[in-house]
Amino acid sequence: MIILGLSLALGCNTNEEKKITKSMNDVASEKEELDCKKSIVEKGDTNCYQTLRVLYMERPLDGLLFWSLLMANKYDYPQAYYDVYYILLESNGKDIYDVTSLDDKTRKIAIEYLAIAAEKRQFAAIEIMDSLGKEKQNIRQH
Repeated sequence: MIILGLSLALGCNTNEEKKITKSMNDVASEKEELDCKKSIVEKGDTNCYQTLRVLYMERPLDGLLFWSLLMANKYDYPQAYYDVYYILLESNGKDIYDVTSLDDKTRKIAIEYLAIAAEKRQFAAIEIMDSLGKEKQNIRQH
């Protein structure tokens, strides 16, 4: 009986400790995310940008669009140019190889960012550009 009571008490402590640890980890993660966002804005920190990319795998992807635009436009980061293209297609539920399904304005923006990513030797962008074929010839024509 004493052993059963002791094991129940220890079991409760373990569950409480897990809750506290999880809560502390969430706070640490939120702080880390905020620190990364600040570092992206102030320094164009590519490691922090990659961290955000991973975080947004479990969130709505369109939340990464602002950070991708910032890293592309302000810091000229090749991966971010590709991510803008990818997010515009994925957020609209489109196949990343089917730019024709986007409206004209969004398609022009997506292709422009894809072309820049390819020019900067971002591998996935080069692959998609090659697959677009005819569309590739009209990249810079608005």
